[in-house]
Amino acid sequence: MFASRGIDKLVWLEALVIVLCVFNVSYKIQTSTIGEWDEARYGVSAFEMLVTKNVWINTYAYERDFANLKPPLGLWVISASYLLVGITPLGLRLPSMIAGILCVWLTMRLGRRYGGPTAGALAGAILATTFPFILRHGARTGNFDA
Repeated sequence: MFASRGIDKLVWLEALVIVLCVFNVSYKIQTSTIGEWDEARYGVSAFEMLVTKNVWINTYAYERDFANLKPPLGLWVISASYLLVGITPLGLRLPSMIAGILCVWLTMRLGRRYGGPTAGALAGAILATTFPFILRHGARTGNFDA
């Protein structure tokens, strides 16, 4: 039925996988605890970037942060998210949530290209429901790993 109209028959499945991913990365995101180590540190550093208006040097407790020597791109994105939605857990985690959803979408596109529509949808579904990708420094955290 859909093939005759030029629409792929598994597009609905891919859309369902994206909806599942959005649910997994966003469900009660405001109320989940901020992780003590990396997530909190990145959140504080991004906040300090906004307060001090110094976008080039990572700080923590308003001192140079030698424990986090990564380039400031991730902190810039979190700072922009803070400006967009406020200094909240959602503001901290929104960039990772978006990156996680895009990773699932890209996985489905690559799976479709190299393995067909079924393989693409299955690959996206596996990634969208994998515990480490969602929770362990992943799409539901304020870390840069997603």
